[in-house]
Amino acid sequence: MSALQDAVWVVGLVGGGGLAGWIGRGMAKVGSYRELRRARKLRCWSGYINRGMIASWYVRLVEEPTTPTARVVLEVCQGGPDGKPDLVNAHTMRERIKTDKMLARVPTTSEYEFLADLHKQRGYGRDPDAQPIH
Repeated sequence: MSALQDAVWVVGLVGGGGLAGWIGRGMAKVGSYRELRRARKLRCWSGYINRGMIASWYVRLVEEPTTPTARVVLEVCQGGPDGKPDLVNAHTMRERIKTDKMLARVPTTSEYEFLADLHKQRGYGRDPDAQPIH
């Protein structure tokens, strides 16, 4: 058989234009997958996090050290630094410290505005494959 006969036989086997359609659909799926992966990577590397995922606690110092020390004793408060002690949020804070081995400061007002703007622009949660960033 010649190469032309082989090609005609393959096209006849998969149906007229079927091979081209199959290849086209495969290429479209690969392109779609790459675009989703690229969008996810840009979102993560741009520092985008959902504002609702930022944990914060009001606290007050329990002890004021008289000498330099690495120990900080805090009390977790409800509703503000002058609120009453909050057992549930204290437990949540301890669990977060055990998991992450660190604490971070709360975002400033301008940082919250930046996150809100990103939320509007990118519509966090619209990507069906999106996973929360921890």
